[in-house]
Amino acid sequence: KATPSQLELFVRLADAPRPLDTVVVGGEAFRRPVAERLAATCRPGVRIFNEYGPTEAVVGCMIHEWSPDDDIDVDVPIGRACDGAEVRILDPAGHPSPPGAWGELYVRRPGMATGYLNRPELTAELFVHLPADELPGPRDDRPWYRTGDRARVERPGVAVYGGRMDDQ
Repeated sequence: KATPSQLELFVRLADAPRPLDTVVVGGEAFRRPVAERLAATCRPGVRIFNEYGPTEAVVGCMIHEWSPDDDIDVDVPIGRACDGAEVRILDPAGHPSPPGAWGELYVRRPGMATGYLNRPELTAELFVHLPADELPGPRDDRPWYRTGDRARVERPGVAVYGGRMDDQ
């Protein structure tokens, strides 16, 4: 497992194909050219996974296996929720963003933080309950984490990362 920045160095220093079967990438936006160079540096058939998740949500929330044939017009997608994780892409009014439209990514999963130590204002801003949480039926009292990351659904079950919504 490595960040795309680390992989750039890995690829540049490779003087022979690396005998890797699987590579998991995370921590930064994963650009298609890096994935292509990585695939060319490893043995044929290497599986390359992009994993997404903020520290507050125990890091691995979403995952996507990169396909050079299917992921043509986008950087490497962040994919779909991992087992146990829930994700939502919401517009500024808190409604689900339609497919193809950018929105803010919200995540929730077991073991996730529920706030920031001694930072009640920041906790209230970023660890939230969504209006859908108030619908009849079994209630899940865990908050959602507002990641501050832009995302959109590229195709069913495949979300792409669109950068930060702030200057972080």
